[in-house]
Amino acid sequence: MSGSGLDGTTAVLVQGTASAPATVAGTEELADFWRAVYARSPGYAKDLQDPEYQARMDWYYWRLPMFVSLDRVHVFDTTPVGGTLEPYPSSNVPMSERIKDAITRYPTAVLTALDSGGHPYSVRAEVGEDLTVSPLQPFEGKPGPASLLWHRHDGNSGGMLSLLVTGTLGDSGFTPERIPGALPDEHEVGPGQDWIVQGRQRSLLYLDKRGLDVPVVDWAALAGYATRQM
Repeated sequence: MSGSGLDGTTAVLVQGTASAPATVAGTEELADFWRAVYARSPGYAKDLQDPEYQARMDWYYWRLPMFVSLDRVHVFDTTPVGGTLEPYPSSNVPMSERIKDAITRYPTAVLTALDSGGHPYSVRAEVGEDLTVSPLQPFEGKPGPASLLWHRHDGNSGGMLSLLVTGTLGDSGFTPERIPGALPDEHEVGPGQDWIVQGRQRSLLYLDKRGLDVPVVDWAALAGYATRQM
């Protein structure tokens, strides 16, 4: 429901059962994944061989694998997607201001709530200034815990923006509660706004809490995947 691309195409919702073992996958264990990443974003081979880049960005390549058993697939008609990239939004403002920006920036959001079977169910929806939500596709979610995800991605690493807000869905609309796990946007500057530093700190804390070793990134393998896509 929130994949890459700015042109609206057929929307697909995949529901299933996920398991997440307490392990960090090595580079070679996710070879197909990284090949797919660099097929969409070629030209990173030089960065991947740069020691300074490696020291700052190693945490980005620490991946926690999730395995999904497919249960159901829903296919929906095309709806408006994408959004305006610039001017870039600020993360250093109240949640209400970030939501207000998102409503004007993006034509739709991904609305997620639990269906009658307790499974997350997502569709595209228009969101009004008063946080009324109007699903644009058949929606089986029920009132209760919910989220809104505003998102745009043109397929390039510098062309992504997103805002995820969790809260409650009721008959009168969506009540926001928090923005979980948000990092500063990569375009922001200033004290405490370095998303790379914060991302690495949080990643190390996550591993430490769970007694997981810091994985070793195979930079040569990653550079090889990127080189073959150029």
